[in-house]
Amino acid sequence: MARDLRSMKNGGANTYGTNTDNKKENDQMNKDDFKTIQDAIFKYQGKSETELFSELSKMADKEKKEGSFNIDAIKNFAKTAGPMLSPEQREKMNAIIEQLK
Repeated sequence: MARDLRSMKNGGANTYGTNTDNKKENDQMNKDDFKTIQDAIFKYQGKSETELFSELSKMADKEKKEGSFNIDAIKNFAKTAGPMLSPEQREKMNAIIEQLK
């Protein structure tokens, strides 16, 4: 079953990582991940594209100053999230990643 952010926002099933040996720990991690994602969705919903990019740029600048900015992790996320996006959304995501470098 494909994962999508819209179903997570609406309380849909979370099937991420269900094939692990330590199911109880994994379930708690999934709940924590779900809560983090859900909090971000609610925090940023209704914001304009300009507002969202400004916030993202601030976060990236802060991570760069702290030495924790990891473009490879961002690219890995893009590969994971890409199949859930339309071609236009993927193109936009890739353009944003290029601006963050």
